[in-house]
This record gives sequence, C-alpha cells and structure tokens, in this order.
Amino acid sequence: MRIISIVGKVDSRPLVYPLARALSMEGLTGIITDDGAYRRLYPGKEDIGSVNGIDISVTSHITDETVHSLDNSGVPYDTLITVSCDYIHPEADGVIMCHGVDRSMMLVEEAKEEDEFIIPQKVEAQEPEEAKEPKRGFGSGKAKHKVTGEAKETSDVPTETEDVTQILEEPTTQVEETLHDKRIRLQNENPDKIVIPEDKKFVEVQIAYAAAPKKKDIIGISLKDGLVSYVYGCEEQKRITVNNDKNYVGILTKIGSTVTDIEPKELQALLIREEGSAAPTKSSMFKK
Repeated sequence: MRIISIVGKVDSRPLVYPLARALSMEGLTGIITDDGAYRRLYPGKEDIGSVNGIDISVTSHITDETVHSLDNSGVPYDTLITVSCDYIHPEADGVIMCHGVDRSMMLVEEAKEEDEFIIPQKVEAQEPEEAKEPKRGFGSGKAKHKVTGEAKETSDVPTETEDVTQILEEPTTQVEETLHDKRIRLQNENPDKIVIPEDKKFVEVQIAYAAAPKKKDIIGISLKDGLVSYVYGCEEQKRITVNNDKNYVGILTKIGSTVTDIEPKELQALLIREEGSAAPTKSSMFKK
C-alpha cells in the first residue's frame, strides 16, 4: 500500500481533493484527516463516509491509534492519505509539507538533528527538567543503572539477606527508542516545527493567496486561481470533479510524482481523466 502524509497548519483541500481523485483512478484510496471540513464531501454527519469511491475518516486528532480507523473496513487500499497539522504516518512513502507565505512551521535553512531527521526550522537543544541522569544512547544496547534505594540507618552492616549492591544500585531495563517514537518526541518538544525522518521523500508547498514563492525548491499554489471555488463546488456537489486548469495540473503532477512511485506522465493522465473513461475500480465499502 502506498501511504502519503500531507502535513501543515494550512488548508490543503485544494491540493488533496484533485490528487486523491487522481490516485483513486488507479486504485482504492482512503483518506484519514483531522480536518472536519472533509465531512462536507459526503452526506450525513458521520465520521466516516465516501465520495467518488474514496473512503474518508474524520477524527479530532490523528494518532498512532486513530490512523487505523479504516482498518475494520476490510478494504485492501492501494493508497492511504493522511491529512493533519503535525502527524506523519510512520510508514509514509512520501510527505507533502504545506505552509503559508510566512513559512510557518518552516525556515529557510534545513537543520538536521541526530542525522535521522529533517527539521525545517532550527531547534535549540533543551535540557530535560528531570533529575540529572546519564543520557541513554539510542541503540547502544547497554544497560543503565541508577540509585533507587537508601542505606538503612539502623545498622552499618548488611544482614544475611541483604545485598549492598542491590541497596545502592538497581539495574533498569532499557527500552530502545524507535525512529518513529523519536520523531514524535521531537515533534512534541517543538510543536511549531515539522519533524520529518530523513529517509522520507518530501516536497515543500506554499498554499496562499499571494504570488508563488521565489525559491525554486518551494512549489507555490495560489488560491487566486479559482481553487476556492473549485473546493466549494466539490463540497456542494458531494463529488470531486476534474480541475482542468493546465497550469494547476502541472503543479499537482510535480508534487504527486515527487512523493509517489507514479511517473509524471501517468499521474498527469490520471489528474485529467474523466470518470468512466477507463475500467472502473472495485467499489469501496461505503459506495452503494
């Protein structure tokens, strides 16, 4: 299954709607999001619905537990898309980082921490508030010890059943921190930044009413191009339609092909394909 995480404190519906529609043309697609606006795409007030055969699950906050909200469907999804302010699926194949003009949650320079994460904003080291103890290394495999007992005042000599080493030291079992757990910890420590594992394919996108960014490594989506009307139209019709703007199709092609295994020409064809112009895919569990 292909997994794409779209993350950032900005309304990414103009990007998600047409991209999800295109991917659904290739195979069964599901969306898990913490944006309640996605309920406008399907009838009713339930947290789970379907549009264009795309299953959608809306949750208050995506976590490692709620990201499995579509698992009980029994549908073998070909593509799963998560849309959140800060959640990145641990098995994501690609990440789309979205922000506004001020690059909130971003900074010009990418900084790396511990050679495993990309943090698009510099983070100052923070000392833990807990009692000072030897820092546990990641993956070192060595057990750490700490003083957990106190010597008794009644006697300076241990009894037959006492062990001085047990009184002064008690070994603790070290639990190795996974890369995903480590990312969550760094994200929690720095809530206004996006922390991305370095091994993930990612693309940075600016979504705003302003002109496209000048930096070549940032893809710009201007809402002045009728995208707001496009989003509202999809929600009113309860149907995600094709966006025939050639320039925008080109932008979506560049974004999608960067974070997926789909070739640009193939993705472009999916973005402009009308329903019924190809062999239909299997129905989702919610499609009647």
